[in-house]
Amino acid sequence: MIKGILDLLISLIGLIYIAIGSFASSAFEEAAYRSGEEIPFNPANLFVIFGVVMLIIALGTGIPALMASSRFQQRRGRTFIIVAAAINCITGILGILLCIFTVIELQKPEVRGLFDANDN
Repeated sequence: MIKGILDLLISLIGLIYIAIGSFASSAFEEAAYRSGEEIPFNPANLFVIFGVVMLIIALGTGIPALMASSRFQQRRGRTFIIVAAAINCITGILGILLCIFTVIELQKPEVRGLFDANDN
């Protein structure tokens, strides 16, 4: 659950990048309009693109992590939890460690039995 909340907080940083890119983009366009020139590429769009990618990745890892934590508490959806843990591998060392320990824990026979009993 903590990893999912951290990912959702990181998505706020993506929103900040999008806002900065939007404001800077309008400033560049205003400056170009005042000078009578036209800019072929607005460099502030890189902030917007980076922010959108960061937002998508953070939401794409945070939402499954939160869903997996609720399924962990309900002791159902073992396969979904493994998939969510694998998705978190792209988020760095914390995601990789989370994935490894989650898979190790879910492969134990007694844990597998708890999930099998609740899935039926």
